[in-house]
Amino acid sequence: MTYMQSVAFGRRGARPREIGGIMDYLREHLGVMYRGYLEGGVRATTQILTSIDLGQPDHVDPVNPDFRSKDNFRFTLTLGGQQVTVTGVVGLVDKDSRQTKSRRLYYKHAPESQGIDIRVGKRTVATRLISEIWERDRHPSLNGVAGEFIIPGARGVAPPTLNNKTSIDFDSPTWHAIVEGIQQEVEKDDLPHGGGKSEADLRDELYQHIEGLKGPNHTLEKEFDCLNGVAVDIVWDQSTTNGPINIYEAKKGKAAPIDLYQLVMYWDSLLMAGKQPTRGYLVSSGRTTGVNTLLDFLRERTDANGKKYDFVVQDWATHGIVP
Repeated sequence: MTYMQSVAFGRRGARPREIGGIMDYLREHLGVMYRGYLEGGVRATTQILTSIDLGQPDHVDPVNPDFRSKDNFRFTLTLGGQQVTVTGVVGLVDKDSRQTKSRRLYYKHAPESQGIDIRVGKRTVATRLISEIWERDRHPSLNGVAGEFIIPGARGVAPPTLNNKTSIDFDSPTWHAIVEGIQQEVEKDDLPHGGGKSEADLRDELYQHIEGLKGPNHTLEKEFDCLNGVAVDIVWDQSTTNGPINIYEAKKGKAAPIDLYQLVMYWDSLLMAGKQPTRGYLVSSGRTTGVNTLLDFLRERTDANGKKYDFVVQDWATHGIVP
């Protein structure tokens, strides 16, 4: 199971635990790494099929970024004593598109998905490169940056790999020549900026993180409308296994006292809808003066059922999320 889960390397939260989920990651990975062979649909030169329990096989489709905007590039390099033409594209993915939202590992609007791919001929040999080319750390302002540079597959042109074939040898002269060529076309300050994460982006990441932790019989709802338009950011109901019902309020900036009263409203509305909350979480980037004092005060109060309000203020880092 550990070996099979390795296909989800880079995913935040728990790895997939069922073969169906693992297969989804595998299919997306294959669609990225072999898209050059798969392009063309039924007329493609190569087909990859997967099946579970020897059921009806499904074709793997090529996986590409769903760009909102992009720039195309074409330049020549001398590699291995040969002059070759390199083509490429760099742009921003459309974070609101159905295609982008369906992604599990690649071409999402998230830090772990930032970067461009390197393809040699039809084979993708490296993905999500940022620091390896532009010496820039991943940052929310680069969310959505994606692209690809294609190097011809002629013998002696491809950058060498490590001895174990797990990665490009980033110290090789061939790789440095490729990097210099790309940098001349796209300087690091010219990379497109997707902007920082919105509050909705952070809430969605928190939802995805919890989704990786929840049990098969638990209910996880986002923007749960519990009472006449009162929508709780996230409700995680584990009552089917005698577990808690937790509610979450997501804030982009620092938590303020008014945000705790928002949790009180969520709690009471959920109670009126027939669900007894167990704990309320306010997830934010730090907290302002007065939050701790109000938090202690609210914890001594009780709801309509005589249960004490149990509120916790957390930083985004607690969930492995960078705001």
